[in-house]
Amino acid sequence: MRIQVVFPIFSLLIASSAPAATSCFDFETKIVKPLHAPIPLVAGADKTESGETTGGLNWGALRAAVNKPVSVLYRLLLDHHTTASSRIDEMKVEKITSPSYLNLERVSFLIKPFLFVKVRWTEEWGFALVQGTAADPEELVVSYQKTEGTSHIEHLCGNMVLRKLTDKSTDVFLYEEAKATGRKPKDTMDGLMGTLKTLRK
Repeated sequence: MRIQVVFPIFSLLIASSAPAATSCFDFETKIVKPLHAPIPLVAGADKTESGETTGGLNWGALRAAVNKPVSVLYRLLLDHHTTASSRIDEMKVEKITSPSYLNLERVSFLIKPFLFVKVRWTEEWGFALVQGTAADPEELVVSYQKTEGTSHIEHLCGNMVLRKLTDKSTDVFLYEEAKATGRKPKDTMDGLMGTLKTLRK
């Protein structure tokens, strides 16, 4: 649900090369701060903000409380089906050894929107422990970025920050920025809201 992979039919039918994706993170270092400063946490409500730059980059931010501990949300996010669009046809996860991350992964996606049409891209994901232990995390910063693949996703980066509120609740901050064919700020926000809904199930 995080990224709504929706491309207009005519755009998909036009052959295009895939330039190198713009990087937001260097996973050789431990990422402990999100790209966007967390928006305020509002008691009893889900806080959202979104917008679009003059260069066509759209972004969305969401902050909310979830009635699950950080450890449970961490396990949910380790399963990329939690955040991936339902349109994904194939997904491959490659584990990367890193002393800086609880998990560092390279995730490859494939969708087949039409007969004989395949759209592929790869993302890097890092799960960094900020406070607590691996068994009982109190704060995690999850970072991801598109690194290669379809030119229809020119730029994609984001963060998920999980902070312990109580033993049974977590402060969740989600941020994503993207530049992709047919994608609007509402699509980005809908993806973040879809992730929040899944985390709350």
